[in-house]
Amino acid sequence: MKRNLQLESDLESVLVKSFLQIDNAFMQSLYSSGEDDALSAGTTSTVALLRNKTELVVASVGDSPAVLCREGKAEPLTEDHSPRRKDERQRIQQCGGFIDWNSAGEPYVNGRLAMTRSIGDLQVKPYGVTAEPEVTTVKALQYGSQDNVTTMVVPFGAWGKYKNALTSSSFGRIMVSSGRWS
Repeated sequence: MKRNLQLESDLESVLVKSFLQIDNAFMQSLYSSGEDDALSAGTTSTVALLRNKTELVVASVGDSPAVLCREGKAEPLTEDHSPRRKDERQRIQQCGGFIDWNSAGEPYVNGRLAMTRSIGDLQVKPYGVTAEPEVTTVKALQYGSQDNVTTMVVPFGAWGKYKNALTSSSFGRIMVSSGRWS
């Protein structure tokens, strides 16, 4: 990413290029490892960059959310890349993939992966799973020294059932009381 930042001033482009380069390097590493389970290795990723304290650019693949917290409200900056989303499901199907629903009603790409974008996951890449992130930009992000503005990039599994229904302060209290944050 550092090299891309030196070559490009558009943060959206920097993030997209960086995600795709990381995915390519990850795939090369997996191919050369010779491990039997290498084709199923993968991860989610969410990255937030702040430029000049006024522009926040967030890129994500998978289901690790980022949330902007200000004035006691949590504003989602990402949307999960799930086969539940019509646009994501259509891309998978256009690439020859299919969506399989398990007995709990959860959708999986080709019966294997619960998300439609990720880094790695080689076995489903030919079927439309991509490492190209969705990018969100918040411009004119203005706040004073007395304002309480936070961006949370939430680890996998921590957000769970709470999703976007919470205020930033209640989410923080839940995470502290659960022992996930101190």
